[in-house]
Formats: sequence, C-alpha cells, structure tokens
Amino acid sequence: MANKRNLHALLILSGVLLVASFSHAATLSGDLLNHFRSSDKTISYDACLLLAEVRLQDSQLTTIRKLAITGHDAIKRACADYVVMRHTLQSDDINQFVASMPNGVSVTGLSELHEKSGYLASVSSPLIAMLADVAKTDDKALAKLVSYVDYTDGAVQQTVIDDISAIYAESPTRVERYRDVLRRYMELIKESAGGQCNE
Repeated sequence: MANKRNLHALLILSGVLLVASFSHAATLSGDLLNHFRSSDKTISYDACLLLAEVRLQDSQLTTIRKLAITGHDAIKRACADYVVMRHTLQSDDINQFVASMPNGVSVTGLSELHEKSGYLASVSSPLIAMLADVAKTDDKALAKLVSYVDYTDGAVQQTVIDDISAIYAESPTRVERYRDVLRRYMELIKESAGGQCNE
C-alpha cells in the first residue's frame, strides 16, 4: 500500500514538472484542486503540498480560502491556509496559517499523514517547516512549534529541536520562556545552538 501511495505521489510530482514545463499550469492546478477536495486524506495532503508550489488562478485561491473556512477537518484547514499563505505572503494569511496549525498532541495526525504520503518533499511536513520559519519572528508560531517536541519522534523531532535551537541562537530569551515545556531538551537546544547566541 505504501509503495502504491509513493508511486501516486511520484506520479503527481512528475505531472507537476511535466505540465509546468509546458505552461499548462491552469489545468494542473485545477486537477490538484480536485485532488485536494478528495476524501482520501493522503491524496488531499499530497495535493496541498503541490498546490503550494504551482501557480494558481485567483478563483482557485478563493476556492481554497473557502475550504479553509468551511472545512471540518483540522489538518485540511491547516493545509488550505498553508496554500493560501504560500501564495499571498500577507500578514493576515500568515497569522491565519499559524492559528490553524495543530497544537501539541494534535500534530501527530499531521506527522502520520506526512509519513503516509511517503515523506513528499522532506522528512518533516513542509507545514511544520513553514511554521518554524514563521516562528523566527512570531511568538504564537514559536509556542506551537515548542508544543510539538513531546509529540514528535525520530527525525521529525530532531528537526523541530534544530529549528528551536536556531531560534535560541538568535534570541535565547524567547525560547527560555518555554523552559518548563522544553525541560528535558534545553541542554540539547543550547548545545545545538553552539553557544552562538546573538542576545
């Protein structure tokens, strides 16, 4: 089953590259939008990651915004907000993306979905990576990122710790606020930051 899903993701990605090279982005994005609406969460998630990377028409972006507002599935809402934010980079859309990202234990659903998708694009979900990027300057994003440490494992947890360490290197006081939550990881975070703190 995993091989079939990996093949599906590879075919979608190959289609993105092929179609984009022939400038048929409108057709491709329409197909991806249909996949994003799928009730199969893995197909929907894969489409989300790809929609964030292809050109969208304004009407398609409006449709995705509506899905973010009316969706009942928390991960699909976060995915929709991720796509919108990646295309607009407007502060309101960034804030909405941060607000829709799962908190604490809820991140396990996103991590499991990313694993089922065959780790499309990276070991950790691109949504978590984007949250980490926003967390460099946004305290709400940092709070959510910190909440993931106890609910991720392996390479994903290490990526989250590395992201927090990078923030610690730039602004230790922002991370120190979460000392109680990060209790057993603080030494690792400090060590990873390498004592190169800018504050």
